[in-house]
Amino acid sequence: MKNDILSPSGKSASGIKKTREASFWQAIKKALRENFPDWSATRLESRATLGVPDVLILDSGGKWHMVELKTTASMRVDLTPHQVAFLTKHARGSCWIAVKLTSASGHEVFLYKGDQAVEVKLDGLRATPTKHFSNPVNYRAVLTYLTQKG
Repeated sequence: MKNDILSPSGKSASGIKKTREASFWQAIKKALRENFPDWSATRLESRATLGVPDVLILDSGGKWHMVELKTTASMRVDLTPHQVAFLTKHARGSCWIAVKLTSASGHEVFLYKGDQAVEVKLDGLRATPTKHFSNPVNYRAVLTYLTQKG
């Protein structure tokens, strides 16, 4: 079993990351509830099938969208090899990487299509996003974009 290095606060690095990712999910869920009440979203916590994206969204037109949520405070995006493989294999569908960058000036969201997974793994946020949303992030616009362009 892998040991986590503890931060000064006593939380593991992975625990901090999960907290940020959970808050990203909460923002997405709130935007869905407020703007698209007829859509359905499910947060997937799959350890059985590694690499499956975090969120499955069913829009009002009956189309499915898969979104891998990532958070970062730097230019680095931590995609696992399983995530890269899944996103690349399913890229012809509506499969996305949504990265929330947190800085002193606020939050930004970068959207990448699944076929950009290798580039995002290698170059992080230096990879050219399909769409970039500046602070303050309009999550309605984020959801609209990924479902219209998926």
